[in-house]
Amino acid sequence: MADFFSKLGQWLLRIAAGVVIVLALLVGVARLLLPEASRFAEDVRRIAQEASGFEVDFQLLSAGVTLYGPELRLSGVTVSWPDGEQVFAATEIGVTVDLGRLLMQQKVAPAMLHVEGLAVDLEVTDAGVVLLQGRPFDEFITRDAPAEGLEQLRVSLDDIDVRFADRKRGIQPVDARVQQLFASIDSTEVEFEADIRPNPEFAERLEITGLVPIDLLRDRSRLTAENRWNLDLTADNFRLDPWLKLIDLRDAPVIDSEGTASAAVEFAGLLPVSLSVDADIVELVLAQPYGEPVVYDAVAGAVAWQREGTGWQAVGRGLRFERDKRDWPDSEFLVSQRRNENGTVSWAASTGFVRLDDLMPFVSAIAVPQLAEAGVTGVAEGDVWRLQATAELAAGELCEFRLESDFEQLGYIDGDRGIIARGISGSVRADQSGGSVRLATRDAQLGLDAVFRDVLAVTSLEGLAVWRTGDERLRVIASDIYAETPDGGGTASFELATDLAFENPWVDLTAEASMADATQVVKYLPRKVPDKVIAWLSRALEQGSSPGTDFRLRGPLRKFPFREDEGEYLIDIDFRDARMRYAEDWPAIEDASGRLVFSNESLYSVRNQATIGGVRFVDTMAQIADLKQAEIQLVAGGDVSLNSLLRFLRDTPVAERLGDVFPDIRAGGRGDLRTSLQLPLRDLGQWQLQGTLDVNDASVWLRTLEPRF
Repeated sequence: MADFFSKLGQWLLRIAAGVVIVLALLVGVARLLLPEASRFAEDVRRIAQEASGFEVDFQLLSAGVTLYGPELRLSGVTVSWPDGEQVFAATEIGVTVDLGRLLMQQKVAPAMLHVEGLAVDLEVTDAGVVLLQGRPFDEFITRDAPAEGLEQLRVSLDDIDVRFADRKRGIQPVDARVQQLFASIDSTEVEFEADIRPNPEFAERLEITGLVPIDLLRDRSRLTAENRWNLDLTADNFRLDPWLKLIDLRDAPVIDSEGTASAAVEFAGLLPVSLSVDADIVELVLAQPYGEPVVYDAVAGAVAWQREGTGWQAVGRGLRFERDKRDWPDSEFLVSQRRNENGTVSWAASTGFVRLDDLMPFVSAIAVPQLAEAGVTGVAEGDVWRLQATAELAAGELCEFRLESDFEQLGYIDGDRGIIARGISGSVRADQSGGSVRLATRDAQLGLDAVFRDVLAVTSLEGLAVWRTGDERLRVIASDIYAETPDGGGTASFELATDLAFENPWVDLTAEASMADATQVVKYLPRKVPDKVIAWLSRALEQGSSPGTDFRLRGPLRKFPFREDEGEYLIDIDFRDARMRYAEDWPAIEDASGRLVFSNESLYSVRNQATIGGVRFVDTMAQIADLKQAEIQLVAGGDVSLNSLLRFLRDTPVAERLGDVFPDIRAGGRGDLRTSLQLPLRDLGQWQLQGTLDVNDASVWLRTLEPRF
């Protein structure tokens, strides 16, 4: 396409030169000011044909005087191929002679070329052939036409209708009108300004001004860095999406938009050296690879890019994104790149404010493969304040970096991986040797499907974590991290050591917490606890509190939950005033207190006291030896009242096994009880009860039978 525009420029210059020379021959006769000018129409036609190779016809030839000098005007002009096929028709073509050069240098030269009412049709066929006015473009540029004689010329175009179509790319005809174009051409450069009215689908109005070297149109290989030139563009009420399709960016995510924009670009030769854009866009609609489109109420700001020495710098000011009735505060950014003498590349970036919620739709829309390759399949959110970052790369590899930033309501949501983190606030300071994160969070959410079943609400999260890197290792240390949830709060300290590939992480984590409602402890148990056990605990725990809970996780993380005792996983819960209905048809455990321990693959309690069916037990051994097998074992004993023991048995499925007489049995006195109960959670009906009772000075009788024994 670049070669096409180069050829088009050459052709326009040749045609303009041909027309100028032909008409200059006429004005050189010095009869332009005479009323008899129309008598020379045949001379004009003949000389134009000889000079350009085209047949030129017109309805009226007239002459006059303008501010630039004497003018010859052709009205109702038709230019045709020698075979009679029309090339174009123009309402009027006028040429003005440079009177000053004529008088001072005795040289005939054009001062102004004016064309009005011209229609241009440009098309690319399915085969990629460029057609101008329906004929292959090469047929125009191979025609013999004068190429010399242009020292200085002004060109004025009015009401030029242009139609463009690209059948190869499926672009249907697009119409535009050059309302007015004024250009000043000399032997070295072209200065122009244009007022264009494109199809309303694209914009209401385009204003283009520029100063370009003549070699850009004639021979771009001659351009050097000494050739400085520029272009400026202003677009009113434009829509971005049809323009993107026109330049073959059909996969661009923009569905709809409207706004105004201005841009200025400066070149040195063919190399851009600066670019500035100021835009105010409303109702910007972006398609998303997954999910519904995102609508921005407004996107505005100014961005400037400047090449500097061996690098460049980009600056943004007054940036504003408005979406979902949320607007940015005044924001700016700076990004720079510099290539150093030692071959490294330095980067620097800073910004006062960035809202990730508003940037992620852009990133997701245009960089899905790159994000996926980097392992980012979720969406980031939150506000970043006062970001300062520098980096140095050697051969594409990161050697040094420095990062400082504050953040509020930071989050990352990845549904595919089951990650939810929201509402994290604090600050970060980091470089290639390590860094720190200070947390000052309120009302956050944390969810990790690989660890927890539920998304946890976090009322407060405060503390400091630091890390260090070296010898391909990473070490993270945090002390006295305070966390509070709606159910309770506590502190934690941990140390994590791992290789940089995170293939063999080792952790040492300790925590202490309290909980007013112990029934909520289930949601904080890790997913490694089997679903059957979690379901049982959720039903069984009916009330209680936990004034203190100790948590310990120590060992290689990839071996968790340490089935072979590779590490230590311990949750030690101090419970009070608990009530637990451990199985249907069995008496509930009431008024219980003690400690409940999760240790690796087991759950147990050996320090406790509770009442079961009216019988008080102390230090009952309760355990699930293997959480995957999910079988409860209760071993209890002690001095019991025989009457209470009978009441307990009547309230259990044991009564059904002892026959019809058992309800009539009565007893008095006390005894020493030793009993063991096994309850498989997968099938509570398959219980087993064993026990021994030693009695002394006791009595037993049937309710309907005397005497007592």
